[in-house]
Amino acid sequence: MVLKYEDLTYEEISELDREKTVFLVSIAPLEEHSYYLPVGVDHFNSEFFATDAAQKFEQQNPEYTVVLHPALAIGSDCFRFPGTIDIPQKGIYLVAKGIGASLAARGFKNVMFIGLHGGPRHIVALEQACRAVNRKYKANLVAPFGGVLIKMFMDRSFMEEVLEREIDDDEWFKIERDLHAGFIETSLMLHHHPDLVKPSYKTANEFPKRLWDMWKRPSEKNGWEGMIGYPALASKEKGDELAEKMSAYFQTVLNDWIFKNNIEEYKSSVVSKAPFFNVYFSDIIKLVVVTVLFLIVIILL
Repeated sequence: MVLKYEDLTYEEISELDREKTVFLVSIAPLEEHSYYLPVGVDHFNSEFFATDAAQKFEQQNPEYTVVLHPALAIGSDCFRFPGTIDIPQKGIYLVAKGIGASLAARGFKNVMFIGLHGGPRHIVALEQACRAVNRKYKANLVAPFGGVLIKMFMDRSFMEEVLEREIDDDEWFKIERDLHAGFIETSLMLHHHPDLVKPSYKTANEFPKRLWDMWKRPSEKNGWEGMIGYPALASKEKGDELAEKMSAYFQTVLNDWIFKNNIEEYKSSVVSKAPFFNVYFSDIIKLVVVTVLFLIVIILL
């Protein structure tokens, strides 16, 4: 069965089978998505796929109970336009760690964070929180979808696997450069929240960029309109296909995780390997600087 966490009493939660209960936590920010999409795009997408995954997993595995935690509309590493709520990375880490530890300490080990937001510090915060709880409680926390998003825009064969069809050169050229409020996100919103998509997306400007071109972020101050990609190419039909194929792939990830098939690849994305995205990177640098200054003073004295 699929349950809502907030609807349950503590006794009902306590009575759940520790081994066959799965908690899904949607966590993604409120962030600008140009002038034709709401700030809740990442939040809506994450909540949609979390709910869809819960229903499909329970249908395939009726012996399991799936509990949906209330969706958290918070995130880190966002474009700082009016309307964006950008939470410090350490805040996202502490929230995710707190949720995971609260459940794991009571014997609930299966917790998945679903966050369809590509900010590298957001992705790393969730992955690092999962690793911390897993080490302490020998739990089974995972936050796989940040890494999945990165692969979708960098690995053509992976995107073909998700869509279950070949992608020609022109389509891949556009997918690779459609990172934010482009035809992918606009199409998904046309699928599950069409009433929140303004018709002006049809005449929106193109602004293509690849992930590795994002070292210099665009800004509202230089006239950027808040999109990266090809929003005018969006359609409900594309959204229907993306939702169906992404749901199927996410279901595979969920099954692999619970039944422990190839789970290592979901635990750490490429951005987790970069030390400057680590939650405590700035603290470590400050400690090093203070230590060096202290040693210099000692030597001079």
